[in-house]
Amino acid sequence: AAEDFLARLGPEAGRQAHLTGEAASRSIARNAEVFKRMEDRLFDDLAEKANQLPVDIQPLKRVAERLVEEESLKLPGQRNEKLIKQARRIFTSPHLVPWRLVREWQKGFGRSIARDTGFQSDIPTGEAKLLWGATTDVMEQAAETSGRPEIQSAFRRARGFAKEGLELFRDSALSQVLQRDPEQIVSLITAGGVSAVRRAKKGILGDPALGFAQAPSPADTEAWNLLRRHVLEGVFNQARDRIARGFAQEIISGTRLVGQLKRLGPETLTELLSPVERKALDNIQTVAPAMRAAEKY
Repeated sequence: AAEDFLARLGPEAGRQAHLTGEAASRSIARNAEVFKRMEDRLFDDLAEKANQLPVDIQPLKRVAERLVEEESLKLPGQRNEKLIKQARRIFTSPHLVPWRLVREWQKGFGRSIARDTGFQSDIPTGEAKLLWGATTDVMEQAAETSGRPEIQSAFRRARGFAKEGLELFRDSALSQVLQRDPEQIVSLITAGGVSAVRRAKKGILGDPALGFAQAPSPADTEAWNLLRRHVLEGVFNQARDRIARGFAQEIISGTRLVGQLKRLGPETLTELLSPVERKALDNIQTVAPAMRAAEKY
């Protein structure tokens, strides 16, 4: 029953951690690229509307000046000259600059922190995040005080979209997935509990709210099924009764199975399984104790 159940979840390759991890990593990287393209498109479309709208960058200039001061305190060989050059360009600019220029800065900082999209940058990720946030904040202030509803609504949409993507791909465990050995990826995801599994599901299958995955690609669907199978394989392996003898197949200990599933958690199971699959698992939990009891006779 356990083998039949696992076969429903995904390919047998799901038993192998590195194959599962590689498939999950590919899907997450692919969907992160889609998100970044969508984010850029929204902000670029907004820039066409705003274009020459003046933006007061004084708060951004203060951030840039502070970064330059911090870098200047370092020894010459330790300073990030590209960061210093970009920050100086900002804080030596006039207080009011056109929207299109601020968008160029924002786009560059966004690329610096999108390591999973293949962009390369010499600006450290932490500083890039700080500058991206400060740049976006002054754009928001300009949009809200512009008196132009079409710019205000377009900005809110773009920033809301960016916030969702940042939380999913850059500020969660998914940001670590592409830097990890494939063997470690599933354990990294499951160690984070239901929230990490839920993010992994979105990162692999996509999220319509982020502009993709109205219908997941076959590769993404297979990656998710591999991950599901690998997780449940681990549950059943830990629940096997290796002492029982005289059975044609290995026996699942009902007590151990219940314990392993409890550790995984009902909410995580809800994310991993469809209602039909969940019912099938419940049936296994019911049958396993009876089979184990029969061993005594």
